[in-house]
Amino acid sequence: MIRKPKNTKRVQVFLSYARVDQSKARKLHNLLALANAEIYTLDTFSLTEDAVAESADKIAQCDIFMLILSPASTESGNIFLELGAAWALKKPVIAVATQPEVTTIPDAMGPAQIIGIDEIEKPGVLKGIIDRFAKPKKNAIARTRRNVKSREAV
Repeated sequence: MIRKPKNTKRVQVFLSYARVDQSKARKLHNLLALANAEIYTLDTFSLTEDAVAESADKIAQCDIFMLILSPASTESGNIFLELGAAWALKKPVIAVATQPEVTTIPDAMGPAQIIGIDEIEKPGVLKGIIDRFAKPKKNAIARTRRNVKSREAV
């Protein structure tokens, strides 16, 4: 029996949101931290001339692009730019809807998995999403392969 390596890399999440949704973003940030994710937002780096390049780098590094989906976010140019970068890089997109009536992303924003903010707060839901994208560290994979080979030799 092959077991999943215990030594997995922390999932990196880029969290995009409109400024008016900052309190909901903080709440989601805290939930992500409890699920052992490494979180990037525009707040995690300085807003300088290099902010666009730094944001693009963090989106390229992330395993998951999460978006707070609200009436304000569907009107935000910055979110469209960040989301466009995530899709161009083929990142999985998870939209967290803040209100029951906001359950679709405008066609221009493309496809995404959408989950309600109330649902994501339920125990184990966010952890399940994060675990789906967890990648074993390279040395953990090598150790697992060696262990499997040594068990087969016995």
